[in-house]
Amino acid sequence: MIIDAAHGPFGLLCDGVENARPLPAQAWHSLQDLMPGAGYLAAGTVADEGLIVLCDVDAWLSHKDMCDLEVALERRLAEVAL
Repeated sequence: MIIDAAHGPFGLLCDGVENARPLPAQAWHSLQDLMPGAGYLAAGTVADEGLIVLCDVDAWLSHKDMCDLEVALERRLAEVAL
């Protein structure tokens, strides 16, 4: 999964994705409106499976976190190249 954050795009490795389907923009509700101080939780909706919550990756990952991820990726790519 590729995520486009303010600090730059990054990827999350997933074993699989199930039941992926589009949800209309009007289905999402700001969690800041419902729960002020929700932190990195940005929006939520209710689907057949239950509550779905989206994280605000820009609030979740700091610039240092993004730099650390970049260093880890560079190390891993160097290992694979050997």
